Amino acid sequence: APKSLQTEERAYFSNTRTKRIEAAKRGAIGFVSIYTPTTNRVFGFERGKQTWQSPAVGWRAATGAVRFDGGEAVPLGAFSMPGGAKLFAGAPVSSDEVMKAAESPEGVTPRFELPVRLSATLKSDIKDIASANVVGMIEGSDPTLKDEAVVLSAHLDHIGVSTAAENGDVINNGALDNAAGIATMLEVARGFANAQTKPTRSVVFDALTAEEKGLVGSDIK
Repeated sequence: APKSLQTEERAYFSNTRTKRIEAAKRGAIGFVSIYTPTTNRVFGFERGKQTWQSPAVGWRAATGAVRFDGGEAVPLGAFSMPGGAKLFAGAPVSSDEVMKAAESPEGVTPRFELPVRLSATLKSDIKDIASANVVGMIEGSDPTLKDEAVVLSAHLDHIGVSTAAENGDVINNGALDNAAGIATMLEVARGFANAQTKPTRSVVFDALTAEEKGLVGSDIK
């Protein structure tokens, strides 16, 4: 996303899910990602390969069908910078020029049809998993204002299990991400519960699951 955007906005528009949804709205039938100098520096292609076997997670619709936002623009793969450059062979604008434009503050890249065609065969394995949000509430003391609530939340999960063990441990223990957030939220809840003066409004404590799998536990749709 353009570097000129505010941090939170940039994080939203940089998200692959957001891009896929917008591409599908515009009639795309496939979605291919190409690493840029910035994405390669922040989250390199070699590191990204470690997650390729990690399954995507989403809700089932009320009908039982899998809900995959932007699914009309099927994700087909990710290219490294050298791999992506091959797609621009014979194009009116080079890969280097496109990357330079993408790295500018405005992030406005040229649009044109590539002279290459891509075909892909996809195979999906689908299974049900269950993982719960954990929610608690301290009811407000004011008879009227207790119907209003302040919500404090943090997420339970980290990035899961690695394929290679580090010091014999394959679990990614997220001390500075989910664990710190959950611990802080619990201490705030303890403080409210033990306080002599209760809050006038209700306070909801929401521990969310599947944050690292696409903000699934935070999804209210």
